[in-house]
Amino acid sequence: MSDDNPFEDYPLEQRPLPLQLTVAQQDRAAGLLVGMAVGDSLVRPHRDSLQPLRTWTRITEHALSLAQGHGTFPYRRWSGTDWRESVLPVFAHVSGEVLRNLHEAPEKIFRQSYEVGTDAGNDLNFPDLKSMGTCCALWAVMLHHAVLHGEADLYAGVPFVADEEERYEWTDMISGMEQGVISDVDDAGPFDLLSWSWLTLSTATTSRRSHRFAEVIRPDHLDEHDALPVAALVGTALGAVHGFSAIPFELRRHLRGDNALNADLLMREAVAAALGLAPDSGHWPDVEHMAPNDAAPTTTVAHPSDPGVKLAGLDALDRNRAEAVVSLCRLGARQTPRSVEHHDHAWFWLVDSDDPQDNLNLTFVLEDAARTLLTFRREGKTILLHGFGGESRTPTVAARYGALISGQSQWEELRRVVQALPHAGPNAGFLWELASADARPAEAAEEKPAEQSPSKYFTVDRQLIELLSWTIAAGLLKKDHTDGWVEPTGGPGDGFAVLLGSARIEFLRAGEGISLNGEPFMSWSEVLTTSGPHLVVARLEAELGLLFRGCVVIQTVTSSWKAEFAAALVRTGYGSTRSVRVQPLAESEERRDYMREMFGPRLLCTVDDFSFVVNDHDVIATGMVPLWHAGSDGESPELAACTVLNKLLEWRRDRDNE
Repeated sequence: MSDDNPFEDYPLEQRPLPLQLTVAQQDRAAGLLVGMAVGDSLVRPHRDSLQPLRTWTRITEHALSLAQGHGTFPYRRWSGTDWRESVLPVFAHVSGEVLRNLHEAPEKIFRQSYEVGTDAGNDLNFPDLKSMGTCCALWAVMLHHAVLHGEADLYAGVPFVADEEERYEWTDMISGMEQGVISDVDDAGPFDLLSWSWLTLSTATTSRRSHRFAEVIRPDHLDEHDALPVAALVGTALGAVHGFSAIPFELRRHLRGDNALNADLLMREAVAAALGLAPDSGHWPDVEHMAPNDAAPTTTVAHPSDPGVKLAGLDALDRNRAEAVVSLCRLGARQTPRSVEHHDHAWFWLVDSDDPQDNLNLTFVLEDAARTLLTFRREGKTILLHGFGGESRTPTVAARYGALISGQSQWEELRRVVQALPHAGPNAGFLWELASADARPAEAAEEKPAEQSPSKYFTVDRQLIELLSWTIAAGLLKKDHTDGWVEPTGGPGDGFAVLLGSARIEFLRAGEGISLNGEPFMSWSEVLTTSGPHLVVARLEAELGLLFRGCVVIQTVTSSWKAEFAAALVRTGYGSTRSVRVQPLAESEERRDYMREMFGPRLLCTVDDFSFVVNDHDVIATGMVPLWHAGSDGESPELAACTVLNKLLEWRRDRDNE
């Protein structure tokens, strides 16, 4: 084993992840590449000029080429003393490879990126090949973890550093980066670039999660942190964590590559690479046209608050005569509106789903789409606003835009839009977002607990109560809880009750809100300012003991298999165990680094009164007795969860019989 490449004999487990990425993971994969392009464009000489065109550089071109699987990186020798211009493309190289290797285990990502870094360092005559390799590997594992799990963690790759002493050193150095203590190790080389990038990311203080991309990736913010030269890396990480949906249209509108590629096409390439789609696969985004549903309405109507905005479905795109288009649904690669310049066509990542996991930045996307409509109108353009069928996404954004220009509530604007667009029917998640947006102050942080939102002065009208009541009731009843039943309460029109076994949940339309077994549970204003119907349903189920006692938290650093196992454990154990808890193993902050070095990141699982640990090699054990060793025969997380639960149930029966 050589000093330059300590991984020559390092065994790797072949445990690929499935290529079935969630909608959120696809969003973040697209964000990685488009975020890089946005940051990359900031360093162009004309970025401060009056020209709207924002062109990304060869940094993004290299990443795109690798994501597409086109050949190897064209390294060049540089004679100058500033390594930045030659090292940045190497980081772009490993970033692009992450996109088409999301199915690989993080250990393999680390090894591959280390080898890329050392090979590049050798071609560039860089004096410290090990530093180059490790910096690239840590960066790649961090991006891999960010796309899959939605968090940036530079520590995630540290356990894969081959030398134990170096693992201690890297842990200390990363901690120093976060505190602004940047060691002058390689004079604008890989460590310097990694340090400034991570410092900028780890010190981002914007309170609203979905606004962090726009707030951090600003030239004045980057200049303040001396991070403008690494804007491409900062944009890459921000996009990988927050997703394409968090990138404002303002930053995407005039974005171009030297080969005439634009932000939307770059998004398509990123998603296709992440999904491993072959050319002409017939699956989005690798399709030329998306066909509207034959049963979808073909009505096009004027916005009731602004006749210059037309509301329709996808079918209207082919007969469009507007001067700008705002698209809210998936389009084919060649499905561009007629007679509209590309920079006047805004596309938004908005999924017609009431599951909050499918729309990472719902509040931000609705606001950005509405303000884009306002921008186009101020430019004197007529606009076509469309979704797939014009039923859910279109009226939701139309209501947000109407409130923006009229000063009325979004709920009131939605009423007017529905009257103009009779087939409109936003999903429950969108309705909840519109209604709750009226209840919360504009300056309220998205991550602020709902209980702290000042809502006691907000009046909920009867139509809204009707929506809230049946949305929550449907969420309870579709869970197939035992003995589900619905019946009216009190006088006519007063409300209704859902019976779940011996529990009685009353929805009092003319009363204070929701009551549970005759006791007040939540007022309508509290219901409205809670983050969606899913959370209200979960609170009711928890109160009734219909969920596992205690919380279920799934968090892992080293392995996606481990997270899938934890989720399968919870699913499989439903009805067969009294209590399940999955959480990170508790460690005091001052001992964190020591514990990581000694044992690696672990997961503590508790089933009833029995605990076991999943360690960094995915060995499930209690004490010194292993119960299951993952990865040996390619078994699924579900099989592992069933086996472990059966062993625990057998152990419990034996204990109870003693």
